[in-house]
Amino acid sequence: MPDEGFLAATRASYDVMAVEYAEKVDSDLDVKPLDRAPLAAFAELTQASGNGPVADLGCGPGQVTAALHRLGLNAFGIDPSPGMIVVARRTYPDLSFEVGSMPALDPPQASLGGCSLTTRSSTSHGNDERRCSSSFTGCWHRVGS
Repeated sequence: MPDEGFLAATRASYDVMAVEYAEKVDSDLDVKPLDRAPLAAFAELTQASGNGPVADLGCGPGQVTAALHRLGLNAFGIDPSPGMIVVARRTYPDLSFEVGSMPALDPPQASLGGCSLTTRSSTSHGNDERRCSSSFTGCWHRVGS
């Protein structure tokens, strides 16, 4: 089980800066071809293996979820910060975003075509990556740096 105190503090800090952070990274992928390339490869691999739904874990304001959607994936975002989810839903109203934390997720393995962990920061907030990924065995693909 995650350290709830630490998760609450992390969630609160992201809630405070959600709008400012979203503005900072809004067009980030537009000017970073090396960041887009792994997303394209991830999309191609996911589509080749059946194109099931893709969870963007630690989605923040949703820009990577949207990029995955533009690449033809049925992508949805999950983030522990309600503030980030509010921004993501407002910015990308046609996509699905939910509040949640990686260690608490337990989807059936067959239900996901892949999981996009798009930044190292998604697992650097006190989450044990092995614990986070154990329920995703067989569908876990790390994307990005």
